[in-house]
Amino acid sequence: METGTTAEVCTKLGIKWLGYEINKEYRKDIEKRLSHCQKEPFQIELTNFVLQKTIKK
Repeated sequence: METGTTAEVCTKLGIKWLGYEINKEYRKDIEKRLSHCQKEPFQIELTNFVLQKTIKK
């Protein structure tokens, strides 16, 4: 799982994730990192944006 960055981002975005770390020391670090991580209260949804083309004359 490396350092747990993907798991942290997924948690913040509210995306389910699955990871596995066999090294106990790394696992402790990842668990510590994720213990303070929570879903962000405000997320930008791409469906709220309108694509605008700028036409140069």
